[in-house]
Amino acid sequence: MTRRPVAALLAAVLTLAACGSDEGDDGGRGDVTVTGAWARTTPVGARTGAVYFTLESDAADSLQRVSVDPSVAAAAEMHMSMVNADGTSMMHSLSEVPLPAGEPVTFAPNGDHVMLVDLAAPLVGGATFDASLQFATAPDQVVTVTVGDDAP
Repeated sequence: MTRRPVAALLAAVLTLAACGSDEGDDGGRGDVTVTGAWARTTPVGARTGAVYFTLESDAADSLQRVSVDPSVAAAAEMHMSMVNADGTSMMHSLSEVPLPAGEPVTFAPNGDHVMLVDLAAPLVGGATFDASLQFATAPDQVVTVTVGDDAP
């Protein structure tokens, strides 16, 4: 008679285990893929630089913040570049960048970019540095940025 309670308990445990999260489960947060992270070289004395990359999220999300080590720059700000009707360009600071599910969002020259403010030293071709990306729901990521004159 003790077999039935043990079998019922085993069935309950297996049912609960099936409802639990798998090792790869992100709790519905989605994953963001970051590719092609690069920064343009800067001349000696430049106070700003720019970082570019492509993001793709498997669930709707948004990029909330980008940061770099102070040994690279005092701040990293998300910006959008726009060309006015008169041909002049201007930048607007972005508080977040929406990431529609399954659609790539590209940070590129003359478009959205991460502005590095108060560079600690010039960005020299071949060098690398880390940038931390924080998302609304996806886990934070650290990406390696390669410095060069063109996208990798």
